[in-house]
Amino acid sequence: MTAVNLWDYLTKLISTPVPDLNVLRIDDPLTFDWAGHGDSTAHGMLVTRGVGDAWQAEALRVLKPGGHLLIASADDVDPTGSDCVCIAEDSGFEVRDSIFVATAESKFSYTAKAATSEREAGTHDLEERRWEEDRDPDAPGSNNPRNRSSSARGNSHPCLHPEALVLTDKGYSPINQIVAGDRVYTADGSFHAVDCVSHHPYTSPDLFEIGVAGTNYTTLASDNHPFLVLRPTRTRGGVLFNGSMEWVEAKDLKKGDYTLTPILSEPKSSPELNRPDEFWFFCGFYAAEGVIHKASHGKEGGYPSFTVGARNEHLISRIKDYFEGRGASVSVYDKKNSRSWQVVAFDRDVGADFITLIGKGASTKSLHPMFWGLPLSNRKAFLEGYLAGDGGVVRGHIQAKTVSPDLASSIAYLAESVGYKSNLFRFDAEPGSIDGRKFKQTLPSYQLYLYSRNQDQSRARKPSRPTFLEYEGIRYVLRYIQSVKPVPYTGDVWNLTVSGNPTFQTAVGMSHNTVKPIEIMEWCLEGFPEGSHVVDPFLGSGTTGIACLNARMNFTGIELMPEYLPIADARVRHWNSERSIIEGRALIESDCDTTAKPREVGFDDFFGLDE
Repeated sequence: MTAVNLWDYLTKLISTPVPDLNVLRIDDPLTFDWAGHGDSTAHGMLVTRGVGDAWQAEALRVLKPGGHLLIASADDVDPTGSDCVCIAEDSGFEVRDSIFVATAESKFSYTAKAATSEREAGTHDLEERRWEEDRDPDAPGSNNPRNRSSSARGNSHPCLHPEALVLTDKGYSPINQIVAGDRVYTADGSFHAVDCVSHHPYTSPDLFEIGVAGTNYTTLASDNHPFLVLRPTRTRGGVLFNGSMEWVEAKDLKKGDYTLTPILSEPKSSPELNRPDEFWFFCGFYAAEGVIHKASHGKEGGYPSFTVGARNEHLISRIKDYFEGRGASVSVYDKKNSRSWQVVAFDRDVGADFITLIGKGASTKSLHPMFWGLPLSNRKAFLEGYLAGDGGVVRGHIQAKTVSPDLASSIAYLAESVGYKSNLFRFDAEPGSIDGRKFKQTLPSYQLYLYSRNQDQSRARKPSRPTFLEYEGIRYVLRYIQSVKPVPYTGDVWNLTVSGNPTFQTAVGMSHNTVKPIEIMEWCLEGFPEGSHVVDPFLGSGTTGIACLNARMNFTGIELMPEYLPIADARVRHWNSERSIIEGRALIESDCDTTAKPREVGFDDFFGLDE
């Protein structure tokens, strides 16, 4: 690979919402001016002639947490790259990937991703120690939960507790209930489809529970799961928000950091359902206070009905103006023993729209994914209607309550997209009774707190906590991290692979998935003829296999850790099922396939040496 190709590879590999990457290209690390670069100032670094030592520690200092170092070893000094890789790992880097190119003109070489203990022990001692660990669960370094650590058979995939909440286009969902094809919120401020949901046993003793201001939801994450944060400078005069965004692993998060969540990006086109703002106002009012009355005389559909309290009596005239303007009649009924009215609009078309967009039932209402593509004026009108039905001003801020968890989480993010700062809390219901008879069912409630007097303190030094920050042209919501604490855990952890953006939103902030982007591997395959046979001896989550499907190449993947084979198998099969009928599907055989026995292959098959 040329230096230009490596530079392109590195910039593709770095996933960050920051538009302008600070990436250093270094031709000679031994003469490079390391002193001229401050700590944690570079997003990535390309060393085109990896030679010598000592500079790797400086590279670690200059790179931001989570930054990538790509080393191209000098063939005349370190032909396999093993020396530079070992020195970099000893300096504190985690070796993620090594690449070799096998052609008729080059030697077959690969730099193994060996841990320091493995290199020191030697291959024979390592295999013997692994056998001892499997045989004796109490042996030092064994996989016994009492002895495990993040370095023992470490966590190669950042993951979450199975019940950790992730924001989908229908609201919060536990990660273990998300399936391929669902859409999740990502760091570019939009929703992307999930390619694969995977899980595997956790190999560290503790998950880390992260709590932030503004919600009583928390997130349990693996020790190496990165979150997008801002770490400000604190002085006697207050807090100076002069830092930059960083991806920081859960175990390294600190109280006083701020998680960042991008504001919903404005849609490029409006959804197919084109309605005026007044329609969206009443759609929001229906979400808060509305029900559907069945149509009489066997007619299909239903009529939207609204409960209007005494303090909102003016809304009766507004309902009549809109629906009578559409040619529908409106009836107002006085509710007995209540200072409110029931207003029914006999408009089955709007009733059908409300059922499609919101649903029915107080606890099961949710926003249709179409809402995230609405123009700003429509979203504002919807929120205005919702707050008119279920909102009230308390000590300078707006409060609203619902028993639908999907509706609550969606409106919280929708409100932030129109300029509010939203807090969301879940409260368990207290057992209730009437005349000594207990309720059969009580539902938890979800309380929304909306603040319109938001402070943008990205350029100010003040002791109070900011709520929004604009950075590199992108506006973010800030959440103050109140606590980070280890929680003992044994069991499976879950992960998402997201199409087009390796990030997804949790209940406490934006998180990162370090599975390699498929585009990276597709780029590596450019220039090779269709039908070539690609082999990946370290299969992992199967990204190379997916790239080969897209490039119409044959593929063989090998994986040492058995728990990761189902992950790769599921991802590759999902992508194979997504291929169009015209392209046709590939024939897949694997150790996870119960319908076909895998064919035995050798290196002769890989490189055509039998011809």
